[in-house]
Amino acid sequence: MQITLQRFAIPRVLYLTIIVICIAVLTANYYGEDALTLTTNVLYIPISVALVVLPTIHALRFRGRGTHGKAWIMFSIFASFWLIAQLQYEYDLIYHHLDSYPFTMRFFSHLGYAFFFLFSYFYIKPVEKAISKKMKVVAFVVSMGLLLPTIYLTQFYNQSETSGETTELAINPMLDAIVMFPAVLGVMLFFGGKVSFLWSITSLAILLTVIADTSLLISAIPDDYHFARNPLDMLYLWSYVLLVFGVYSQMKIFKHRKMNYYENLEDLR
Repeated sequence: MQITLQRFAIPRVLYLTIIVICIAVLTANYYGEDALTLTTNVLYIPISVALVVLPTIHALRFRGRGTHGKAWIMFSIFASFWLIAQLQYEYDLIYHHLDSYPFTMRFFSHLGYAFFFLFSYFYIKPVEKAISKKMKVVAFVVSMGLLLPTIYLTQFYNQSETSGETTELAINPMLDAIVMFPAVLGVMLFFGGKVSFLWSITSLAILLTVIADTSLLISAIPDDYHFARNPLDMLYLWSYVLLVFGVYSQMKIFKHRKMNYYENLEDLR
């Protein structure tokens, strides 16, 4: 256990990146919505692209061989769909007044969750025998702890005139709760020495996304709510950064071990 934690020490550059994003977003927010929109758009693009490029490179190394290879194909597709959704949102945010999230964004964003869940499935499948019933119960309770408040908030807000908006906003927290189940399992497996540091950082990224999605749902109650940038985007940016660093750490493991691309792939866990 000590070896695992020491080997996957969190790099200082991750802390620095998170701090820089925080300062940039809060400073831009001080100067108004236009400055915040420009700043978050500038930050989102390179981070989102990195989240697509890195796992794609990793997936190409395995060429789909084994469950590990399949997992990274799923992750690459998930990241690509989220990039498309992000680009669509930014385009409409700049050139159109948004009364709701664009259909294209919602479609690819929601589809991305499905492939993230598949990534989770393939990634922990080789160690599924190590998953006890108690671990499944804990993961289920955590997921329900996220899902039930979302359902309650949606029902509460649907009493207002913004029912369509709040229902739309409630979909993502519900999907977050679904992908949280395998993520929690992954964290428990990590502390049991069964999977890599990627899972703990991935779980934290999902948690930040849950907080941001739920906060957006709560903020939908004002009559003047509109679908634009706000300081909560900082949480999404942090989530993306954590995922990028998680993938990068996995790639470093592969390079360090100098494993054959097609043999002993499960040893890279």
